[in-house]
Amino acid sequence: MPPDEHTRKIIGAMGGTLLGACAMPQIIRLIRTKSASDISYIFLLAYILGLFLTFLYLFWKRALITWICILIQLGSGVVVLLGKVYLEVLSSSARKARREAREQRSLARQAQAGIPGSQVFLVELSTSHAE
Repeated sequence: MPPDEHTRKIIGAMGGTLLGACAMPQIIRLIRTKSASDISYIFLLAYILGLFLTFLYLFWKRALITWICILIQLGSGVVVLLGKVYLEVLSSSARKARREAREQRSLARQAQAGIPGSQVFLVELSTSHAE
């Protein structure tokens, strides 16, 4: 015998709250480590799209409690995506890392081309990053 309507709403709200909170550890980790390199853009985009489509379905079915929980989860997914974009594209450390990588590639090309002195700079750059 299935539970009554009130019990089903409580179960749905509890499940939705737990699902909505699932992204919180990832958000906290993003803030603490200031790194999002282990999170896939493809996963995040598929996750957000799936949540959005589920939200539309539940909205049209008038499942109020459940779609509110999905909205919370969707918001958490968007926060993780924005954190990843910020940390990997917009932050000053990301810009500095891209600049250093460009310089290192340029020096490596110069070393391969046999430009005098470029090997010394390449060795100095690689040893300074190892420290």
